Amino acid sequence: MNRILKFRKVIQSDLEKFPLWYERIKGNQLFTHFIPSTYNSYEKSKSLPWFIILLNDDEEIGTIWFKQKDEMIEEYDLGIYLNHEKYFGKTIGKDAIRQAIDTLAPKMDMKEVFLNVRKNNQRAVKCYKDLGFTVIHDGEVLFGSKKIEFFRMRLDIEG
Repeated sequence: MNRILKFRKVIQSDLEKFPLWYERIKGNQLFTHFIPSTYNSYEKSKSLPWFIILLNDDEEIGTIWFKQKDEMIEEYDLGIYLNHEKYFGKTIGKDAIRQAIDTLAPKMDMKEVFLNVRKNNQRAVKCYKDLGFTVIHDGEVLFGSKKIEFFRMRLDIEG
């Protein structure tokens, strides 16, 4: 099957979808944030590189974003998830990440991309490693009353 991935900017009405997507894929077992952690309001987030991932022009299959950690440093944290388990394990996420970085890195002068991934999410860890991300740190955080072990990973962008 020939698939085409495209991106469109998140619009305000999309905000209602994200909790539903998170619940549908049991996101609480996979990741912590279903929207960028820096999100305050739609108006303040309009400049955030935050997109809906579209399959074959119109099927909304997930979301991806890049949040800049510090305006003075060209480092970005990546967030991504697909909104249905039927898309898992089919390289769609990997293709979306690669395409988003290839498109946005030159425009945004990205030098490095970072992400956190739960250690037990081995499918995602493998995907990120296949893309060239390397583990630079491992740690744990408390999320509610639960301890979550994670990897901090980095991808160096070639300029």
